Amino acid sequence: MQPRELQVIADGFTYLESPRWHDGALWFVDFYTHRAVRMAEGGRILEQIDTAPEGIFAVALGGDDGRTLFLCAAQRCPPGTPAGDAGGRAAFCA
Repeated sequence: MQPRELQVIADGFTYLESPRWHDGALWFVDFYTHRAVRMAEGGRILEQIDTAPEGIFAVALGGDDGRTLFLCAAQRCPPGTPAGDAGGRAAFCA
């Protein structure tokens, strides 16, 4: 297998998670800045959704037409916090 050359298309992010390609753009979570980002091919930011002070952990697209954006966000909890006491929520953006 030949090594591939990587190309940086955007920088200035912290820790990226949950990439989803949809309608010619990439949705992802920028974990430590508490935001969901939609980026066009080439690196141009099309949209940002700030969830602070809650952390954001994942994005998903669904609904009847596959265009509803779902966000998974919660407050940071001390270790040992019982499940269900974390105050997490799922939100959607139509």
